[in-house]
Amino acid sequence: MKHLPLQYSSRGIITDCDGQILLVKHASHKPYTLPGGHLEKNETFQEAFIREAREELDIAVELIGMVTIYKENNIQSLPAPVRVQTIEYENERGPQRKYEEFFLAHMDSGTITVQASEIASFGWFTLEQIQNMSDTEIYPSIKDIVLNVVT
Repeated sequence: MKHLPLQYSSRGIITDCDGQILLVKHASHKPYTLPGGHLEKNETFQEAFIREAREELDIAVELIGMVTIYKENNIQSLPAPVRVQTIEYENERGPQRKYEEFFLAHMDSGTITVQASEIASFGWFTLEQIQNMSDTEIYPSIKDIVLNVVT
């Protein structure tokens, strides 16, 4: 898989006012994952995550976390990712290679209405519930990211 083109994706840990974490399923038979998706042309990872939350879930999110402040006038400061990973896997399209950045976010407004072509189901979960999920319920790498970033 070393010669596969690299795909770019942005995902986020979205919390609600009670501190629960939003997880989604892209198909009913797949494990839970974090919301997000692929970057579009000329889009930052931060912009991609905000767009994906709006498109797939019909919600507005606010990115939270450490921001690097630049002194140059023409550079915009954006929240830094809390985790970065490159993964290789196979799916129905064959071997895949993906670079992902993960962000912390808070649900700012909206009521979740899923884009049925992208999201099969969703749920809000406590850290304890996520800790107790099996590998068939949540992708192990996603579980690891949530537990190591949020706790």
